[in-house]
Order: sequence, then structure tokens, then C-alpha cells
Amino acid sequence: MFREKFSRRLRELRLSRGLSQEQLARIVHTSTNAIGMYETGKRMPREEILENLYAYFDVSLDYLFGFSDDPNPYKEKEIDVFAINEREGFEILNNTEETVLFRKGDFALRVTDKIADSLSPFYFLNDILVFEKKAYQKNTTALMYYERQYFLAKLVKKGNVFFAEFLNPSFEGIKVPVNAADLTGVMIGMIRELKK
Repeated sequence: MFREKFSRRLRELRLSRGLSQEQLARIVHTSTNAIGMYETGKRMPREEILENLYAYFDVSLDYLFGFSDDPNPYKEKEIDVFAINEREGFEILNNTEETVLFRKGDFALRVTDKIADSLSPFYFLNDILVFEKKAYQKNTTALMYYERQYFLAKLVKKGNVFFAEFLNPSFEGIKVPVNAADLTGVMIGMIRELKK
């Protein structure tokens, strides 16, 4: 199965660079016939050729073998930072024009006065929380939009209801109908800026 994924991924990478099999063979120090065999799944490359392939395409082995859809899951990338603001009675996510470096994630949220109290004692004002745009996952902290406002809470789904439990124990949890909630993302990390 991984051989099939590898052959498909190698062909996609080669074509994305506009290379012929012959050109790629010269770059990675093998034969055109070998590249053809790799792309049809009839043969796998030796270790040194494999190293040349992932180095040339600047991708991880996990990506090359189809175990990850992220070409560089361990490489930090720039992620936009947003903040929750209010406009005309609606809470919105505003781009702060900041970016952070993080290994994975789709967007980040700066903790502002708007949500800091519900996150205490775990997260503080100006912490940056990193999210992936994912569907519901049991017992994960998620950013959810419901009734014109954003909530950051641990979600548990029972039937057609989300039970949102806030990190601050003094905040009472809420019940949200699944079909009325808009899950914006699941929290996967945090960045705390240390004071000097």
C-alpha cells in the first residue's frame, strides 16, 4: 500500500516541478528507467536515492510515503494571528497582521480581554493559541461560534448537543445544539511570550 502511495506522490512531485523522468534521474543520480519503475510501483529506491529525492523536493519521508499530507510536518511555518473583536453586536475574528512560527496549524488566536477570563488559570492575556480547522474531536478544546459570539471550551458531544466546559472552573458550562454551532477549529498548541 505505501509503495502505491509513494509512486503516486513521486510522480506528482516530479510533474509539479515540470521535470521529465530523465531530468529527475540526473538530479537524484539514478537512471530514467529506475524513475519509471519507482513511479509505477515496480521498484523502491535505495536509501541514498530516497535521501536525494526528499532533499531535492524538500519534503519529509512521511509525505513522500503518503503517511502525511503535510510536505514538512516538522518544519515551522508562518501562521496568521487573529483576535476576537466585536462589531455591531457580533463577535468577529480580526486579523492582527501578526504571524507566528509553529510546526502545524491553520490559524492562531491571541488571548485578549474578550476571552481571557474564561481561560484562566491555564492561559493568560497575550498567550497565542494555535488551531487546526478540524471537525469535532472528543474532549478537545475548540473554538466555537454560537449566538453571535465565540467560545473557547472543552467540548463533549452527546447526541445532538455539545456540552461546552470552560477552562475556568468558575464559569458555568453551556449546552449548544450541534446544528447551531460553528466549530472554527481545534486547539493544538500554545505560545507564551516570556517577559524579559
